[in-house]
Amino acid sequence: MYVCDTIIYMNPLLFIAIIAVQFSVSLFLHSFFLHRYATHRQFTMSRFWERIFFILTWLFQGPSFLNPKSYAKMHLEHHAHSDTPDDPHSPHNFSKSRYGFDFPYASMKMMFFTKHIFEEIKSGTHKIASMYTDRTFPEWKDFEDFTNTTISLLFTGLLFILFYYYFASGWLWLLLPITLLNAPIQGALVNWCGHMWGYRNYNLPDKSRNTWVLAPLMWGELYQNNHHNDPDNPNFGGPRWYELDPLYPVIIILEKVSIIKRVSCSSSK
Repeated sequence: MYVCDTIIYMNPLLFIAIIAVQFSVSLFLHSFFLHRYATHRQFTMSRFWERIFFILTWLFQGPSFLNPKSYAKMHLEHHAHSDTPDDPHSPHNFSKSRYGFDFPYASMKMMFFTKHIFEEIKSGTHKIASMYTDRTFPEWKDFEDFTNTTISLLFTGLLFILFYYYFASGWLWLLLPITLLNAPIQGALVNWCGHMWGYRNYNLPDKSRNTWVLAPLMWGELYQNNHHNDPDNPNFGGPRWYELDPLYPVIIILEKVSIIKRVSCSSSK
């Protein structure tokens, strides 16, 4: 680090490493809490731990925090209508390229479309909001009301911006949009890669794929074909020896220390 007036510029490699860790922890919470727990209920946890993960997800996702119940309902519709016109976030509804090479433009369209649906579900104006009444979702009304406020948006956004202000120099500021919008960017990467690029272990009606080369970096989320074949399984790894889900051992450890309890251990690979 070196000091310029009151600003401490960090070594660029160290700065990038910290931003990468923040993004990875956010993605872990996205996969563990929002996807595997809130949506698919692959394991249970106490109200205390549910609220701990509520807070952690809010802190690491920052201004792009995804309300768990709204996220879960939207994602269940993705599974119900995967890669059809009714899918709320399929890249095949936005890409005009057979192989998805228009990713930079088409993925932005997908993100904005998905955000619009998500906000409508959260506000109760979309039909999906009144669906799945037979299921339970993580809810914490007072905290959820707070996360919807301008104060929450400014607080988390300013935390990230101040970190950049004091430690980033030059081109490192280009990473700020990724930090501020980490949650929807993660969703776009997973849905685009996992439904456009890769191979298939299972011949399913949708176009889900395993993007193996990136799956370990994305906490196993890019084993989409495996996941769509068995959505209740907390292990996204597949039949090939190298398809290892890096989040699954964490689930086992958290169960060992009694933070969670898997709903159906017998289905795990």
